[in-house]
Amino acid sequence: MTKPPEVVSMMDGTTPSLTVTRPPGFIISRLTAALFFTGFVLSLLFVALLAYALAPCHGMGMGRARVLGGGGSPTANWRRASQDVRLPRSVLPHSYEIKLVPFIWEGNFTFAGQVDIVVNVTQPTRSITLHVNDIEVHEATLSLISEDLESPIRVTEVRNDSVKQFLVVSLGEELKPEQQYKLSIRYTGQLNDILQGFYRSSYTVNNTKRWIATTQFQSTDARRAFPCFDEPALKAKFTMHIARPYSMIAISNMPKITTTPADFPDLPGYEWDHFKESVPMSTYLVAFTVSDFEKMTDGRFSVFARHDALAQAHYSLEIGPKILKHYEQYYNIEFPLPKLDMIALPDFSAGAMENWGLITYRETTMLYQDGISTNKHKMRVATVISHELAHQWFGNLVTPAWWNDLWLKEGFATFIGYTAINHMEPSWKVLDQFLLQQVLGSMKIDSLNATHEIEVEVEEPKDIVQIFDNISYMKGASIINMMSQFLGERVFRAGLKRYLTEHAYSNACQDQLWRAVTVEAASSLPQGVDVKQIMDTWTLLPGFPVVTVHRDYEQGTASVTQERYFVLNEFTSEDKWWVPVSYTTQSEMDFNNTQPKIWLEPFKPTKKITNIDPNDWLLINLKHTGYYKVNYDEENWRRLQESYLKMPETIRAQLLSDVFSLAATGRTNYSTALGFSLHLPRDNSYFPWSIASEKLSFIGKLMRDTDASDDLKKYMLHLVVNTNKELTFFPKTPITGYLNLLLQLNLVGVAADSDHQKLVHEAKQFLNDEILGKNVSIMADFKTKAYCTAIKHGGYEEWNFLWKKYHETNIASDRVVILMALGCSKNSTILSMYLNRILDPDSEIRKQDGAFLFEVVANKNPVLAFDFLKKRWENLQSYFGLGFRQMAKIIESLGTHLNMEQQLIELEKLRSDHMQSLGSTSNSFKQTIERVKFNIQWMNNHYESVTTWLKEMLPKLKKT
Repeated sequence: MTKPPEVVSMMDGTTPSLTVTRPPGFIISRLTAALFFTGFVLSLLFVALLAYALAPCHGMGMGRARVLGGGGSPTANWRRASQDVRLPRSVLPHSYEIKLVPFIWEGNFTFAGQVDIVVNVTQPTRSITLHVNDIEVHEATLSLISEDLESPIRVTEVRNDSVKQFLVVSLGEELKPEQQYKLSIRYTGQLNDILQGFYRSSYTVNNTKRWIATTQFQSTDARRAFPCFDEPALKAKFTMHIARPYSMIAISNMPKITTTPADFPDLPGYEWDHFKESVPMSTYLVAFTVSDFEKMTDGRFSVFARHDALAQAHYSLEIGPKILKHYEQYYNIEFPLPKLDMIALPDFSAGAMENWGLITYRETTMLYQDGISTNKHKMRVATVISHELAHQWFGNLVTPAWWNDLWLKEGFATFIGYTAINHMEPSWKVLDQFLLQQVLGSMKIDSLNATHEIEVEVEEPKDIVQIFDNISYMKGASIINMMSQFLGERVFRAGLKRYLTEHAYSNACQDQLWRAVTVEAASSLPQGVDVKQIMDTWTLLPGFPVVTVHRDYEQGTASVTQERYFVLNEFTSEDKWWVPVSYTTQSEMDFNNTQPKIWLEPFKPTKKITNIDPNDWLLINLKHTGYYKVNYDEENWRRLQESYLKMPETIRAQLLSDVFSLAATGRTNYSTALGFSLHLPRDNSYFPWSIASEKLSFIGKLMRDTDASDDLKKYMLHLVVNTNKELTFFPKTPITGYLNLLLQLNLVGVAADSDHQKLVHEAKQFLNDEILGKNVSIMADFKTKAYCTAIKHGGYEEWNFLWKKYHETNIASDRVVILMALGCSKNSTILSMYLNRILDPDSEIRKQDGAFLFEVVANKNPVLAFDFLKKRWENLQSYFGLGFRQMAKIIESLGTHLNMEQQLIELEKLRSDHMQSLGSTSNSFKQTIERVKFNIQWMNNHYESVTTWLKEMLPKLKKT
């Protein structure tokens, strides 16, 4: 997750000429238009019918899920999909030859195109149905290919079904099976500004705006650039020809073969770039860009960026080839293309896109400037690059047969990406960070009733877009990590190799992955059980379990049960999973053996652990490798708390995560959870502090503007100032060790959010010195909190200075830091002005950053942000559209903050008022509404107990 009316005619002697809206003096004549594609029809060969086009897994979906857990109702948010938006399988693509002429200048922004599609017929038909969206078809012709000759077939009608995004070509005779035909279509379209399909983007050099044209096709937007069979199972080969001005370059998935003059009499200065034919691939992976960018290369691997940003691509060029080589060794399969390009784009809806051979990125996810960008940003760049390169195998070489198996590529790319970064930068300990970033990140959504299964049946584009979410990415990665742990590394890798080899250049579904892994996995599984039986419970059921442990201390046993975990008390479910249970005891202290010692089964959901020393604590789910939470009886929690500091830091983080989550939902009490936090001053490790600060911050957001807010800040300040860690708020010299840096950043963040007086003074002084032009320097990583704190406690002068700095910097990552800081003001007038700049075309806030800007304001003043959303809904919806997740992110950003009944009523009204036009935001609304209900439930159930604990504890802490 996952994004106009002017036309140029591609014409021959039988079609009327159309005039292009262009700068004065430029007219496209009938002759010129006819010349656009002369000489570019390549000879085509016969091939056998492509078996991979038949979508081997089509039809599998939610219907299987309900039998697994013995009951429960289907997830309410995902209706059973209609099949009438899927293409018929009577005609399948074999190859495409695409010719495109983009006109990249203000007042036009159009493109002209012709596509020649060689198709195979599988059953008799009198029509061909394919996809188009927002392009105008001027002519369609069809011919039978026979012995290198082409015999015309009469086209009786060309009909555009805009609702289904179908182009239906009706024919005067029946097409015969096992014959091959060529469908030729001439069309025009607009280089749009919605960051989907074939779109335009700009950047500024010396106050002059420069334009580029680029693509983003995942999941259903190739049809915006050329008529096509736009479904992932319908793989074909692609040959691109792109005309562009002499001063620009064109790049695509495959290497350029040659360049020839365009010879357009009324369009001087153009030439054609011709690209090598691709390997078979899905339409959503096709990519091309026309720009004036520059490149650096090591031969096979190249990076592209605008001239002033190219130096920031050195790190990408350094780490990219190393990661690619690592994957070749990991999969034992060579990268199958002759080259790989990466390009940093000024405007891009996603973080990056894995187009085969041409990966597209936001500037912030590919560019890194040493000394200016933060170390966290460096890790972000490495992580995104490793994710996209992992896709070159998982997703590109083997592609999910349909979007219901999106998680197969996104979950695997996420998980395998972490293994690659761990290989490249072991000191970052990214596999330990996996818990914080992926497992717990996905559980925030997956604990809602409004979650969805990993494999969920979707058909329409608006539904497909919605599953590019934390469930497909993070939960997908989390259950893959769980599977790798209970199978073991050797078995896991052997299964992946088998899967990729068996389905190379084709499509697959999760059942085919399960079969490949099961062949290797017999010794790692419970007797009589295969991988499919286990993993189907995790992919076909929504949510996850909480495993509850009840000790019998006299007998030395523990009863272990499971039930689905909900944050809202009103929901229940009978769903059950195959749960791998690893554990250790106080006597064993073996925290590294994550292999399951017992399994909880769907139809035997209770198991007993025996031979536990009555004086021991029991710890289950080592390193949180199982995708579930664990609750214990009160005595076992007490024993774990007493031994907290004797455990590894990842286990301490896991305990904090579980106990605070369980307290928030009433499964244990807050005195137990907050009791664990008392250990933090003696805990000098990043992972526990990261969990604890997030959990306490959640409480702080809900207690915002209440009488207890100051007490919570005092408590958090106590935890920070009494830590054993020597704390410098804004260090000028580098901090040794990446995790040590992250810990320092976390401590500074807690101190800043709690208004530590010395820190506030230093932050204000730092920004004031910058305003005065003094030569001041702090570590780049600490600038975000320094700027934010200074803006929070400053006024218009500080805010305007940073706003000016935002426009002046050439470093994309620096702009993100400033955007975040500008949202930290306490002045509601400033924040209102800032929100309005999302929609101001002169503000230079890029469309891709609009949701981020809203989120940072919502974090500071959620009431103001919510009011802006209600008043400007239509403007925001029109500006962002519903095709990519900006509107969804805006809605979701409110879920952490709103906590009053009236706010819930207004949120539900906003949804109902726009029910007919929610599009891809419908599930985000449901999830956000449920989050707000949980916030209200928390305030009703826990505000008093937390307030009482703080009032009783703070006087005791002052005496220590």
